[in-house]
Amino acid sequence: MIRRAAIAGLLMAVLATGTVSAATRTVNATDDDTFILRSTTVALNDSVQWRNTSPDRQHTSSSDLFSMWSLNLNPGTTSGTVLFQHAGLFAYHCDFHGNMTGSIKVKLTFTRNSNGTITVRFARANAASGFTHELQRKNPGQASFVTLPSTTAQTYTFTPTTDGTYKFRSRYRKVGGVATGFSPTLSIVVN
Repeated sequence: MIRRAAIAGLLMAVLATGTVSAATRTVNATDDDTFILRSTTVALNDSVQWRNTSPDRQHTSSSDLFSMWSLNLNPGTTSGTVLFQHAGLFAYHCDFHGNMTGSIKVKLTFTRNSNGTITVRFARANAASGFTHELQRKNPGQASFVTLPSTTAQTYTFTPTTDGTYKFRSRYRKVGGVATGFSPTLSIVVN
C-alpha cells in the first residue's frame, strides 16, 4: 500500500512539472561521404544521434566550435545522443572527410502570458560558465535586428508596444570569443 502511494505520488510529481517531451533525430553518415539530413532543425531540448550506414567506412561527427561533441562512428554503428539546450546553429564535420559537413538548427519558442507580456525561450539550461546567450530582436517596421544585452538566463520577457510582427533569433557565444550561427528566426504576430 505504501509502495503504491509512493509510486502514485512520484507519477503526480512528474506530471505536475509540465516537462516538455523531447525527440531524438537521426543523421545518417553514408558510404559516399555525405551526411543525410545535412541541415537538421530541432526544438530546444531535443537530441541528435548519428548513424554510420556505411559497411566499411569510418566517420566522425565533431562540432566546429567549443569542442561540444566529437563522436566516432564505426561502420554500421549509431552514436550516443547530443542534447541541444541552447538555440543557435551548430555546425559540425567529419574529421576524416573534409566535404562531410552539416548543421543543427535549434529553434526558439515563445509563450503569451495572461498579463499581455510575451516570453521568448532561447535555452532549456542557463549558459555554462564562460558562455552567454546573444538574443536579437526586430520590432514591427524595423529594418534590422538589434542585439539585446547578453545573458546567461533561459528566457526574455517583453511587452509589445505596437501591433505587427516581432522577430527574434539567438546564438550561443563564448564570452569574448566565437559564437554559433544564429537560430532560425522566430516570428511573433501581435494584433
